[in-house]
Amino acid sequence: YGTINAKDGNVFLVNTAGTLIGKSASINVGSLYVSNKKMGTEDFAKFHQDGQTINGTLTNSQMMSLGHITDNKITFEGDRVVLDIDKVKGVEKVAPDVDIRSKNVDDVVIGYTAYNKDNKTYAGKDKEFTIKKIAADGTVTDSKIKGYMWVDDIDQLQAMNTNLSGNYALRDSIDASTTSVNKNFISIGNTANAFTGKLDGLY
Repeated sequence: YGTINAKDGNVFLVNTAGTLIGKSASINVGSLYVSNKKMGTEDFAKFHQDGQTINGTLTNSQMMSLGHITDNKITFEGDRVVLDIDKVKGVEKVAPDVDIRSKNVDDVVIGYTAYNKDNKTYAGKDKEFTIKKIAADGTVTDSKIKGYMWVDDIDQLQAMNTNLSGNYALRDSIDASTTSVNKNFISIGNTANAFTGKLDGLY
């Protein structure tokens, strides 16, 4: 939740229990590597030798970044990875500048702002991102995934009806108390047009 400053430095965060970069965090470094790998003695020795390669075995812990990151190269490596791409600066695009590696690409959430306030819609706002899929034998290949459109309030939650095949993620807790009085919230999708996308609660 704090600040890390190392403008030209390479910062490595390796924690088997996972890593949470909170909303108030500010990271300004040359490059950032975040992983949940379990490292043995030989892995540590190799890392100290070359200062780059992180060996070891991935755990199932979550890697989540909702804070501000400014650098030239970002790497997240883990099964469950969540990244607020809106708060990443200094990189041109998700691949190759933001390198996300996962054994389970279906559990990777790249969140971005997509809601059109003027039209109250998410229509036509779907995005694809390229990440790296780690196979059981360690082979790494490119994999395209759909990003997740941020949902911040009750109006945006309701607007999911404008794009029923989209992927969504809750960036904040939602106050829906007004709907208990006004009874004006319409269910997302219906029998004729079902919701076929995804909704991720993050936590």
